[in-house]
Amino acid sequence: MIKVLIVDDEKDARENLKRILAPYDGLEIIGEASRASEARVCIQDLEPDLLFLDIAMPGESGFQLLESLPDLKAEVIFITAFSEYAIKAFDFFAIGYLVKPIDVSKLDAIIVNSMKRLVNKVDESRIQYLIGALEQQNKPKNKLVIPVDDGVEILPYEAIWHLESMRNYTKIVLEDRNVVSSKNISLIETFLDNQVFMRVHKSYIINLYKVNKYLNSGEILMHNGSSIPLARRRKAEFIDKITAL
Repeated sequence: MIKVLIVDDEKDARENLKRILAPYDGLEIIGEASRASEARVCIQDLEPDLLFLDIAMPGESGFQLLESLPDLKAEVIFITAFSEYAIKAFDFFAIGYLVKPIDVSKLDAIIVNSMKRLVNKVDESRIQYLIGALEQQNKPKNKLVIPVDDGVEILPYEAIWHLESMRNYTKIVLEDRNVVSSKNISLIETFLDNQVFMRVHKSYIINLYKVNKYLNSGEILMHNGSSIPLARRRKAEFIDKITAL
């Protein structure tokens, strides 16, 4: 049985979630908490496998609770009313989220995904990445924070030449090496400053400040010698952006 802990300051919300979760075989609700301080004790005493966590709570938020639990082993599903930007951060971070009122069909998919992932330990770096990504949402962008196989890479914009799609992976070409992320290029694009980077082709995003020359043949030459194809429909936007630099 997968042990479930529900953390939400609204009693009605907790009761509603318990009713929704009741039909799921393999899930056992072992406790509930109305605030972060209660949840911290429950997590220590009950060692849940799966945590349904409200973000906005009196006192400490759900994120602050996670910050205080760097060794948390449970899978986390957020309950949120956050902005679209933050929701993209959840997708990028690969943790489930539910927007109130809860969509049962989405809950089904998230629980299936969570059950699959519970065979692996939750990596501390994933929690730290999410916290960092959300803290950065209202700050000027000058770096890309990207999850990689062995942790998290922090890549300054000036070090990035271009990004190349590799199906479900993305190769990030830097000054001295390449970094491969398991996230697709469209998802990574949402975290880039569109005044610095541009999607010039379905498979490529370039750093506009690294462009050396544009050829009438439809190729963009970068300062490092790379040749990047420019989609015909993106030519006008590319010329406008280059001219405005």
